[in-house]
Amino acid sequence: MTNFSNRNIKTSDDLCCHLMTPCWPDRPYHLSLPQIKLLHFMEIVNIEAGTFREIITSIQQLKEKLENIKGRQTSKSLDDWMDNQEVCMALNISQRTLQAMRSNGTLPFSKIDRKTYYRKQDVIRLIEKGKKR
Repeated sequence: MTNFSNRNIKTSDDLCCHLMTPCWPDRPYHLSLPQIKLLHFMEIVNIEAGTFREIITSIQQLKEKLENIKGRQTSKSLDDWMDNQEVCMALNISQRTLQAMRSNGTLPFSKIDRKTYYRKQDVIRLIEKGKKR
């Protein structure tokens, strides 16, 4: 890696001139001028130690909050969901009747890609509602 600090390089044009001049006669640079102009310089930002500690503390508090939220969520495994075939079998209905129930809002559903899923608790609620009639 080339150290540019001891050379008088302050701008990208200075760097272009430097990079076009080979450091080793047997290994010249093979960069074109447009390639050299695309090089980016690293920007260094200095902040006070107290400010840095505040940022770290804020990040740690945010991490703890996210972990608490993650811990509170109930598990949403695939066992909690049913597909079209399972619902039709459980309700003893046809695919068309199931489509009508989706269309009129009787049975809530979710679509992932092209597949339709129903929450098991919604299907159970619908069964219990039918038994009450």
